[in-house]
Amino acid sequence: RIIVVVAVLLIATTLFNVPAGAAVGLPPGFSVDTVASGLDNPTSIAFAPDGSIFITEKRGRVLKLDGPDDNTPTLVKNIQRQVHNNSDRGLTALAADPTDSNLIYIGYSLDRVPGGSIPTYGSDTGNYDPCPDSATTGCPALSRVSRLNVENGNETVLFEGHCQQFPFHTVGDLLFDNSGNLVVTFGDGSTGSFVEYGQRGNFCGDPGGPAGTNLSAPLTEGGQGRSQDLLTRDDPTGVHGAVLRVNRTNFAPAGGNPMASDPEPLVASMVATGFRNPFRAEIDPSTGRYYVGNVGGAGHEEIQSFQPGDLANSGWPCYEGPGTTQNTFWLTTNICDQLVNSGEHDPPIFSYRRNTPLVPGENCSNGGLSISGLAINRSGFGTGAMNGGLFFTDYTRACIWYLPSDGAGGVVASPRVFATEIGGLVDLGFGPDGALYGVDILGNQVMRFSSGEGPQPPVAVISAEPVEGAPTRTVLFDASGSFDPNPGDSLSYAWDFEDDGANDQSGITVTYRYPTDGEFTARLTVTDNTGRSSIAKATFTFGGEPSATITEPSAGRTFKVGAVVPVRSTITASNGDPLPSSAADWELILHHCIPGGGCHTHGLEAVQGANGSFVMPDHEYPSNVELVLTVDDPNGGTSIATTDANYRTVDVDVTSQPVGLPVLVGSTEETTPFTREVAVGATTSVAVADPVTVGGVTFGFTQWRLDGDAAGGSPALEFAPTANTTLRADFVADNDPDDERPTPPRGLDATGIPGGVRLDWRASTDNVGVANYQIYRSTNGTLGSLYATVGDVTTWTDTAVEPGTTYTYGLRAVDAAGNQSWRSNLEEGTPSGGGGGPDTERPTAPSGLRATERPWGIRLTWNASTDNVAVANYIIYRSTDGSVGAPWRTIDGQRLEYSNGNAQAGVTYTYTIRARDAAGNLSWRSNLASATGPG
Repeated sequence: RIIVVVAVLLIATTLFNVPAGAAVGLPPGFSVDTVASGLDNPTSIAFAPDGSIFITEKRGRVLKLDGPDDNTPTLVKNIQRQVHNNSDRGLTALAADPTDSNLIYIGYSLDRVPGGSIPTYGSDTGNYDPCPDSATTGCPALSRVSRLNVENGNETVLFEGHCQQFPFHTVGDLLFDNSGNLVVTFGDGSTGSFVEYGQRGNFCGDPGGPAGTNLSAPLTEGGQGRSQDLLTRDDPTGVHGAVLRVNRTNFAPAGGNPMASDPEPLVASMVATGFRNPFRAEIDPSTGRYYVGNVGGAGHEEIQSFQPGDLANSGWPCYEGPGTTQNTFWLTTNICDQLVNSGEHDPPIFSYRRNTPLVPGENCSNGGLSISGLAINRSGFGTGAMNGGLFFTDYTRACIWYLPSDGAGGVVASPRVFATEIGGLVDLGFGPDGALYGVDILGNQVMRFSSGEGPQPPVAVISAEPVEGAPTRTVLFDASGSFDPNPGDSLSYAWDFEDDGANDQSGITVTYRYPTDGEFTARLTVTDNTGRSSIAKATFTFGGEPSATITEPSAGRTFKVGAVVPVRSTITASNGDPLPSSAADWELILHHCIPGGGCHTHGLEAVQGANGSFVMPDHEYPSNVELVLTVDDPNGGTSIATTDANYRTVDVDVTSQPVGLPVLVGSTEETTPFTREVAVGATTSVAVADPVTVGGVTFGFTQWRLDGDAAGGSPALEFAPTANTTLRADFVADNDPDDERPTPPRGLDATGIPGGVRLDWRASTDNVGVANYQIYRSTNGTLGSLYATVGDVTTWTDTAVEPGTTYTYGLRAVDAAGNQSWRSNLEEGTPSGGGGGPDTERPTAPSGLRATERPWGIRLTWNASTDNVAVANYIIYRSTDGSVGAPWRTIDGQRLEYSNGNAQAGVTYTYTIRARDAAGNLSWRSNLASATGPG
């Protein structure tokens, strides 16, 4: 059997008999060929003064071509050991010294936790490195910028820093300005999976709280807020979200920078700040003007532009696109208040939204968002508005556009389509030959787009078919699809059947028989009468295909976040013999589709061998993990099988009080009420603007409620639902002042425990919501003075006590408007002396469980359990088949009722309850009680 993959250096990768130009859409007179193919996730390209071309691979390799006609890259440097290749991280930035062809500059994510060894996470040669805690505390790392001598391989580190807790938005681009200074862009170092503000331990020690503590509004300057570090100068300023202009020899601030006299060298190096992920940038060689492409969140992609000498602020995370951010949490912080009130935000010259075409009627995917390449045309590429135009691409949309020249050194923010169906380009640049080059990370190649003005090289197109009735491994090659853009040019055809440099035959059609099974590459060189040429390749595999069958994960099976997903397969050779496990490997690809349109992918850690496992990642839904199994037969054949690992999901019913207000869930905002499907156990980030104005009325946020229980008073909240959940955001209208007191706390109980006194009480109620409780203490039996303030909780332990001293406690509830309730009852408590054996006594079983249908759901009530110490909480079990069911909710031990607000109409639910004390002792269960959802 013959298996053929044809690589046409005109049109990337294709198969048998594809007509010339069918894959890439270009204007008349333009052509495209492939300069280098067979790469491994290429990321960037740079052109040296001597005409050589450098290419980086994300895993940490630097390659070199002698020029555009050299289609065989040579390895210059392999730094996989120190590169952390995970998600956005890797070797992403490259620039060639403008005066010395032996020097290049590289930027990459360093595989080292700050202060640790290299590598921290990966291995010396691994192509993809793990991030063990990407879903929780991240995998902290740094960025590095180095100068590399390609003649001797010596690396000189110029910069190391840029703390990142999560593997996103790392070092972006490297380029040179018109004075020979090095320009570097840095991302915010935050995550792309949720609204991050330092609430996952604050590893990088951002202001708003010490390292190791969770930050919150309004003081936080962490996570995405690092991009506005320049606004707060009472701590060292980092490079997050900034563009730096430095001396290329020693990374010192370049002269003429906007803040060149600042005592902090990094601040003195800045020419722009406030970016989320400035992945690619460009400097106009004629005017010196900067153009920066900023990869946005769920809102907009941006192109920012500023003149040298200006200090620009793109505004993230307070702004995105033409207005304030959709991450409304940030509008509740001090740093965004400062920026918005100052008016110092610089809007982009052009921005676009996901799920929206850039040009009406364009043949481009319009779901995704990832601006990924910029190149200013000062190369005579094309005519008219293309001259001086800014070309840009979005690798999720497979198109190139350009902003036309305005004729005065700038561009017009009215995009035009240049190329369609081009693959996934992540870098653009004009070469010394005047052609536009693009780095295709999805097609693993470098493409060259040539202008139709003047003589052009021919376009090589190869097709190949096995010859019927001929001996095995006989192939008919056909070059008749090749063409020349210049009328009247004649073509000649040279064939190298085993890509060994030999010229084996000539002619438009030729036949060749391969002597053995295995993998072979044939090369076609097409040359016109002016001496210009192009190349196409075809790769052949002779021999049988192995068998690859995926047995796990099985069809229909779903997984919660954090579950260990089994990966199993059976693999056999083409002759039926078993293959070793090493013949197989798995690629794991996380597909994430933003609600309302737009999908993108994240690479996950690979699985080696026929069998293994991986952990289901914590990620926003809708998403799934695609598993791609590749099996290589020793005879040369390859088989590929795919399957999906899907998330188990639950519904979050989102509402507000009053209804009709906007709530951001994950990366998408909707107006309540609505339902959002989320993965079981996934970290779900929600946020609201505070205040928010709807219909001319301004509302202030007061609190969140999960299934009716108070869940926090910050405008941003994280939770990980494991069952269907109701989320409510409570607001109060500013023009309706709250002057109503909360009800007093009831049933205060003070229990002496070893080393302290535990207080328990029944919750107060309020027309808006209880904000906190004030605790009063004395040692003389009176109410005493204010001693502590705690949140909306119903239990608290006083540990600042003296043994043998009796304390008297009282409580008041306070709402967000500052209204105080009347006090609770007074209660005395004396710390116990401790000692004795462990608590092994069960609480008594709850009794009298009743389930009652209500118009809004099902209400549960029961009689209290008792315990030798105290009941800590109650565990509610629920089923729909009349059995005990699985644990469903855990609530505070002082509560004797619960409301099931998400009961489905017509469904009968059965409930039972167990009590649990602080030592973990469980009571026997209560009676079973059933009720049917209303409606």
